[in-house]
Amino acid sequence: MLGRISPRIRSAICEVLRSNPDVAADTLLEQFRCLLVHPFRDANRGSVERLKIVVIDAIDECADQSTVESLIKAVLTLESDIPLKFLIAGRPEPQIRDTFLSSPNVKVVQLHEIPKDHVQADIRRYLKNSLSKLAKDERDWPPDNDLSILLERSNKLFIYAASAVRYISDPRFDFKERLQQINALGSIRPTPSQTGPLDQLYNHIMSRAFPPGAEQWEVSRRQDLLSAVICLNTPLSKAGITSLLQTKTSATDKDLSQFLSVFAIPGKDGKVSIFHASFRDFIVDPKRCEAHGVDPSEGHYKLTVKCLESLNMLRRNICGLPEDNIGEQPHEIKDTQVIQEGLRYSCLHWASHLSVIHSKPLAARPTLLRLLSTFVDEHLLHWFECLSALGELTSGITSLQNAREAIAVSSWLVEEAMADILSGLIQAGVRIWAH
Repeated sequence: MLGRISPRIRSAICEVLRSNPDVAADTLLEQFRCLLVHPFRDANRGSVERLKIVVIDAIDECADQSTVESLIKAVLTLESDIPLKFLIAGRPEPQIRDTFLSSPNVKVVQLHEIPKDHVQADIRRYLKNSLSKLAKDERDWPPDNDLSILLERSNKLFIYAASAVRYISDPRFDFKERLQQINALGSIRPTPSQTGPLDQLYNHIMSRAFPPGAEQWEVSRRQDLLSAVICLNTPLSKAGITSLLQTKTSATDKDLSQFLSVFAIPGKDGKVSIFHASFRDFIVDPKRCEAHGVDPSEGHYKLTVKCLESLNMLRRNICGLPEDNIGEQPHEIKDTQVIQEGLRYSCLHWASHLSVIHSKPLAARPTLLRLLSTFVDEHLLHWFECLSALGELTSGITSLQNAREAIAVSSWLVEEAMADILSGLIQAGVRIWAH
């Protein structure tokens, strides 16, 4: 292609082929140097050549990953004085990401950290230009209000905007009605034609995250992590997720790396979050997600179990203060450094997760009942102390009320004695708190 646009480059490439007709048998790196770098340098010696840009799109979809790695490494060896640049686009699959990061000359810029207004200015330009072509005779179309709604729904995701444009532009339908329909998605269930392109993308990402042949224990662990990120009340760091799910750091890193296309995964202390709300909508909808979707109720159940397991490891004087320094008032304890992020989350959110478990009655969850009984019987006061250390005492009342209501809803299916014990202990906790 470069030979077609520049006679000098074409001549230099032909000279290489004449002198080395077996160059195709060389390594990819050697081919890159002989057929691209050297001809480009020779053709531009003594002259000023305009910068050329080579675009390689969807590199993540190449079947031979070793060739992809070799190509990336070859591109990274390109000298800066050659007027040739490469734009490589693709999802940040682990192997691709690791290959880039293996070079000391790579500077990482996270696209999702680019200010939202900068990204949305580009998306607005794209939407305005694309949709205005549908009504060339109407200067005021698309309406600014509808454009703003569509822009807000797109957030920072071009794929959402592109999918919306394809849906609106379908020549079989009235584009004005379709714009109104897609802007009403917050109040009505989306149709397959509205979410089709996004679903195809997300299902592909999920198939790569859960490849055929993976061990069942690995699939289960990865599914638990996915479910946790989707159902957490507030985002956690990688360390917080590892602590809460009681896994190894290496396992968390490996599993998160499978979701780089849909999760924002900052540095060590940054919070792991979802890039775009459309993925959450997709992953919890079994009609759209073909495999490994998330059942919110089941996700909240698993998080409740993990939270209670953490809380049931609490002990008296969690901050390790000298006995004579423990004040009579709980709020005098202010040392939060010994309370890890996962335990902090468990203290604040266990009851809210418990309150939204709907798919099965508590009686059908013996593990949860056992953990809950142990907590209110042995660790309720330890939890009070921990909340005090976090400066979150007032949140305890809401948590106990949520727990009591959750038990009350299921009490007709729970053994009556157990229901009475749990509800009575939690009610006692509320009274203690009030005093």
